[in-house]
Amino acid sequence: MLIENETNGRTVCDRAKLAVSLRERLLGLLGTYNFEPGEGLLLHLTSAVHTVGMSISIDVIGLDRSGRVTGIYAHMKPGRFAFPGWKTRSILELPAGQSKRALVSVGDRLTFSCGQSGNSFTH
Repeated sequence: MLIENETNGRTVCDRAKLAVSLRERLLGLLGTYNFEPGEGLLLHLTSAVHTVGMSISIDVIGLDRSGRVTGIYAHMKPGRFAFPGWKTRSILELPAGQSKRALVSVGDRLTFSCGQSGNSFTH
């Protein structure tokens, strides 16, 4: 899945996976050792995350129903918890530093498209 920042026109990540099921959301990035630039994990219908048991730092971006950024936790270290705001309905996890590289700010609107056809969807 491709995730772009509609507000500034930058690509946030181009190889994001969508975690929808309870199992996918609970496991998240646990066991991940190489989270490369361009990768991401979108946790659908999630308002908080943790990095307990993880071995890498990540960027956490909270999103409301329309894809607007509600909060950002940059370089979140293992063993931490994040709650990016009461309007958060999904969370995008990125490699540490990617939110800064893509110039993502609170209030920006992110858009999501999947497949080569560029089909977009709302979460």
